[in-house]
Amino acid sequence: MNKVSQDPFMVAVDYGQKANLTLPDGTKVWLNSATHLSYDAEYNKSDRKIYLDGEAYFEVAKNKDKRFIVCCNDLEIEALGTTFDVKGYCDDHSVTTLLAEGSVKVSNKTDVTLLKSGEKVEYHKSKQTFTKSVISDMREIDFWRNNMLIFNSSSLAEIATTLERMYGVKVVFDSEKLKNVLFSGTIRNSSLHNVFYIISLTYPLTYELEGDTVRIGSSINKDNLWKTPHNKIKRVELCSSIIPPRNQIRFIHDSKKEIFLMRIRERESFLLHDFTKIIKSLIFRLIF
Repeated sequence: MNKVSQDPFMVAVDYGQKANLTLPDGTKVWLNSATHLSYDAEYNKSDRKIYLDGEAYFEVAKNKDKRFIVCCNDLEIEALGTTFDVKGYCDDHSVTTLLAEGSVKVSNKTDVTLLKSGEKVEYHKSKQTFTKSVISDMREIDFWRNNMLIFNSSSLAEIATTLERMYGVKVVFDSEKLKNVLFSGTIRNSSLHNVFYIISLTYPLTYELEGDTVRIGSSINKDNLWKTPHNKIKRVELCSSIIPPRNQIRFIHDSKKEIFLMRIRERESFLLHDFTKIIKSLIFRLIF
């Protein structure tokens, strides 16, 4: 359940929940799971300063005379008439700002980074450094608002953290090695079960849901697979205990080094490029 404290200037969103609100100046805010947002009684007087722990998407009301500032993990993100997303959970290693429209200034005590539309910057807490880049897929800015999950070479450990917040569960790995498995893809409107099911289509995972705990394991020894030269592989079948026999997964290697992975299920197809890269890094793109 989402909670608004007796102090009207603080909002807390529980694990597995989302919320949205309109600030006194008309700025619209969407809050992701496990997020806290607060502001004091001085808000919208000389400036508009809020404090964020978690992830929020902002549509800032235009007011050139009053700066809009998000304070998050030793950073200040300043914007005027801007649409942007800030992800900065206190237990994450970084804070990411993604800009959809307008411009923002991201700064700590020593450095300042300016963003324009279609750019993002990641602040690395331990090194206190910034990495700016172009947003390759604009859906990345607010995918969580639209009930989507987008991962780009994300480790299962990183994915587990995201899912724990979104679904209010605890993810436990049977092996430390599993935490480093990489996954890239877009998953739409899925239950927790379906998220792990889709991930298991690219890596032989097993998973068990026991109350609020999800236990992740592996069903094969992939080390044997790495020893086979990729140009000798004609067909590889990866079957997990959670996949029904009629939906067995097949990687098919053709002369163009493209792999078409099809599930016997309406409207679901996968296009995988470069067999070598997939076998070594387990990265794929999910096409709907």
